[in-house]
Amino acid sequence: MKALENSPEENADQIPFWVTALHFIFILGVILSSHYPVIFVPIFIFFLGLFSITKKYQNSIRLKESFLVAFFLAGIIVFGPYQAWWLKPILSSLGDGALFLAATALTSITDNAALTFLGAQVPDLAESAKVFLVAGALAGGGLTVIANAPNPAGYSLLLNRFPNGEIKPLFLFLGALPATLIALACLWFL
Repeated sequence: MKALENSPEENADQIPFWVTALHFIFILGVILSSHYPVIFVPIFIFFLGLFSITKKYQNSIRLKESFLVAFFLAGIIVFGPYQAWWLKPILSSLGDGALFLAATALTSITDNAALTFLGAQVPDLAESAKVFLVAGALAGGGLTVIANAPNPAGYSLLLNRFPNGEIKPLFLFLGALPATLIALACLWFL
């Protein structure tokens, strides 16, 4: 077996089939055991072992970033239910259109998973309000890097394509604005 000379993406034809097959097996194992930590944790540990053995065929794992996201989401789940006391009066006072636009604006400065999860903690929220809350979070998801998980991934992939290796938040916002307006229009009329 020949070690990769460039990145794994550039040398996909040199990655042995068994490495790719094992990755798919681990993905299937994670999906099937996602609600069973006693099974999931050993699968994950074995995957880390596989990665250690086959690291010449793949990029490094970004565990620090993954754990930060995991702690953030765990914090939302742990502390989210305690937020209904102040969210209910606000969300109940907004009409569907105002809630739609507020969710779009809020998701440009906060994570849309947090926004929608917190909205789900409000008891007796009308179904239409739930729909407009999620639709607004979806529409505004591209306005910032922090709005949803694919944005930081795209950010890291595109970072070296920009001058000085820096993406300016204002330009990101302005670049995403036309698509956001189209998404707003489409989601409003659905």
